[in-house]
Amino acid sequence: MTGRWSDFHQDIDALTQSALAAVDPAAAVRQQLRLENQHLYAGSGHYNLGAGRNYLVAVGKAAQPMAAAALASLAPFIHAGVVIAKADGSTEPIAMPSQIHSYLAGHPVPDAAGLEATEAVWQMLASTTRSDAVLCLISGGTSALLTRPLIDLDHWQELIDALLASGGTITELNTVRQALDRIKGGGLARRAAPAACLSLILSDVVGNPLSYIGSGPTAQVQVDAHQVRTILKRYRIQEHLSAAAWTAISAALDHPSSAEPWPARLDHVVVG
Repeated sequence: MTGRWSDFHQDIDALTQSALAAVDPAAAVRQQLRLENQHLYAGSGHYNLGAGRNYLVAVGKAAQPMAAAALASLAPFIHAGVVIAKADGSTEPIAMPSQIHSYLAGHPVPDAAGLEATEAVWQMLASTTRSDAVLCLISGGTSALLTRPLIDLDHWQELIDALLASGGTITELNTVRQALDRIKGGGLARRAAPAACLSLILSDVVGNPLSYIGSGPTAQVQVDAHQVRTILKRYRIQEHLSAAAWTAISAALDHPSSAEPWPARLDHVVVG
């Protein structure tokens, strides 16, 4: 910084570039991952990538640069992967290795493309073993992009539209989503089991609460149906839904899906 008024614009530009560099998704991932031979070090964790098959799941508005940064060094060790990014008309696809499948899906309201992409993740992790490892790269927008709802898509969209317009907080919105979506509230980690699961999380929620960033797909969450009903009542959500949607939501809350076991090893690293 020069301190001279004549250089004001130059100083502002330098501050802006410094701020952008500090939150660059690719740089954040590179800073957290260290590979030595076939051993991956992330945070305080250590993984032997030669022990079994390794999978990559990258979801969110920063999914593509985060995945590209991880794959720059890890690609030879990754058996398969899925990248789900936001479809906004301006997303430029980043070249990925052949074993990585990329999808663009709707945000903030989930769409059929998001369901298809999430199903690809679900099927990819169907036969993991205790020797395997799953690297999850989570960023803002994951709540909409990674979705496997307990109700039909059209009813799910009705509910999300109503919640987004309600004035509720992000934690309230994500609490409801966790109760009505198989892959949220730890569902992704459970699907990864018995493989080890490592999450690198680029936070967009103040305070970095793991259960609410992207609706906590790898966080250990205890879903409370009573709390969800309280939120829906508080914002009079039923008044903004079709009778069919409300019936489906009520039935899903009355009969939640059965929980699968957690991975034997579950690590989280907040990268920004």
